[in-house]
Amino acid sequence: MHTVQRALLVGAGLPGLRYLPAFKRLDGKWCVLEGIVGTAASAELPGVPVFPRLDTALVALRPHVVIVTAPPPASLHLARQAARFGATVLVEPPVMISATGWVPKPSDERIYVALHSHFAPGLAGLFLEPPAIERAEVDLVCHQGAEDFGTWQQFWNHSGGILHQQALAGIALAMRLLPRSTVLKCTGRRWHRREHSPAEDAIDAEVLFTDGRRLAIDARTDAPTDLHRRHELRLVHGTKVTEIAGRNLEAGLARRTTAPSETALRTQMLRAVADVADDRLMHASLFELRDLPKVLEVINRVYADCVVAR
Repeated sequence: MHTVQRALLVGAGLPGLRYLPAFKRLDGKWCVLEGIVGTAASAELPGVPVFPRLDTALVALRPHVVIVTAPPPASLHLARQAARFGATVLVEPPVMISATGWVPKPSDERIYVALHSHFAPGLAGLFLEPPAIERAEVDLVCHQGAEDFGTWQQFWNHSGGILHQQALAGIALAMRLLPRSTVLKCTGRRWHRREHSPAEDAIDAEVLFTDGRRLAIDARTDAPTDLHRRHELRLVHGTKVTEIAGRNLEAGLARRTTAPSETALRTQMLRAVADVADDRLMHASLFELRDLPKVLEVINRVYADCVVAR
């Protein structure tokens, strides 16, 4: 028998609101939302206590699970604060922009990055037994107009570029499946045509690792509408190509027509975090915070080495 875990939602703007359907789908099982830090989501859940500060909520509720949806640079601080209190933490990406100066903390072992698309069909099996890969190809196409950029995205040191904001799930997935290796070199170009924010409009790069494997990234946010959105990963070994498809990888290894919804994947992720809080076996699809710096090293090498095309 499992114990129902008390959950606290921190930063209840649009990212926080996306969790509410998942909590409703859990229907009081595994994980129950018992408090919110912030006000935007409170109208959706009348009767759920609202707190102005995380420390007050932690003392009052003593939650088993904390979901942090605040943007950087606050997100890592809040996640670590909750983890030091003893909670198991799920924190929305990008969490941080650079691994420079990264110092791991003992409580980081209780923090997971909220990449719900990594719960897509078949991916857990790939994480447990990664296939032989010579090349991984990450594709992202989406629409992001000037009206879609929040205040926090107006500063590069807070939000980074589209590889941090939009393509992180696919790049992290590729890095989880590629053998660990050091970047040898990176070539590519990035374009800043619209200048809606410090982030680029498109980036096309190839990363070569010291073991000879390659990671190709083709990402753009200037599609006509978000109906054109596509975030996919191809794993290449000889003539064999494994495709992980979907608007946001959500089809996994299954057919696009049978892809689970975002709510279904978030529900799986919440249940997995609740299991960890209940001292159960960790789900293979959970992405540990301690693995994020390796992904950021690759992303920031791309930005450092790519030529800016105007």
